[in-house]
Amino acid sequence: MVLRKQKKAVKEEVSLYKSKILAQKMEICLFLSAGLFGNAVSHTPVKQLLERSMQWSAQQSIGILFSFIILFVTLMAFLGVHQIIVIPLILTSLNFAEMPDITVVSVAFMCIFTWMLSSSISPLNALNIIISQCVQKNGLTVAFRWNGVYFMSVTGMAFLYVYILNWF
Repeated sequence: MVLRKQKKAVKEEVSLYKSKILAQKMEICLFLSAGLFGNAVSHTPVKQLLERSMQWSAQQSIGILFSFIILFVTLMAFLGVHQIIVIPLILTSLNFAEMPDITVVSVAFMCIFTWMLSSSISPLNALNIIISQCVQKNGLTVAFRWNGVYFMSVTGMAFLYVYILNWF
């Protein structure tokens, strides 16, 4: 910009960036309020119960831990609690010092996969609502019949992948 003397191009880019940020203020507020809500929940007895449940399931096996994470996040998604609140609660509830058999990489994959699964099969997810309106089908049909069948098969492969990740 300095060498080519194109201050106008930079001003246009800054203006464009500013307008895009202002257009996304609702999303920014959503993420900030979700983080605030997650922080508030982390100081309640719910967090302690979650910690005990996670530790117990982690001591049993990695498959039980993965099943617990899937069930918990999916149940919360069906209740309308977004994954951006639930996944950090799960990650902060795990004490990796007490779980030498479980790797951080496998837990990261479990959380990412569960986020994807729960948002895909939740009829309350905005994307499923938009798709159901576009194709003129019921939200439950889109969430369970179409996405659910796919994710039932993929979940089996995800369990196998978690065991392989944890084995290495």
